[in-house]
Amino acid sequence: MSSYLLLLFILAFFLHNAEEAIWLVRKSAQPSKIKRQPKPTQDQFLFAVLFVTALAVLITAFYLFYPDQWFLKYAYFGYVGAMILNVFLVHLPSTILERRYSPGLMTGLLVLVPVNGLLITRVFQIKLLSLADLIGATGIMAALLLLAIPLLFRLAGTLIHY
Repeated sequence: MSSYLLLLFILAFFLHNAEEAIWLVRKSAQPSKIKRQPKPTQDQFLFAVLFVTALAVLITAFYLFYPDQWFLKYAYFGYVGAMILNVFLVHLPSTILERRYSPGLMTGLLVLVPVNGLLITRVFQIKLLSLADLIGATGIMAALLLLAIPLLFRLAGTLIHY
């Protein structure tokens, strides 16, 4: 698979996370119909966003250099799939239920879903992964990210004192 195509994921992910970083903490400070864990501070949220973005860059870089490593292939495409789930299972329902825009939805629908959809389509065309492999990798990566985010918020609360 073309390196350029693989790098499009990082560009799309950066744009999506930039949109979230700009508005999501202010949005989450508003009263909500959806019960969530304690709302993160700006520092906690940015720390978590930087971590998951850096992790995506690291996984992509290693996959570009070592494309035959099964673990990196599954981690990369698991991340790609998990970001599609993020758009449809987090941002879209939040926008609908709250009846107000959820930061990340626009870049999710206009950039992440098309780019990641293109990557997934290409994966199936060249038979790099099966559907079952992609679903498994996506589920594992989504679960790991869901578990990591509250831990990253706590870690940021401990480390960042400006």
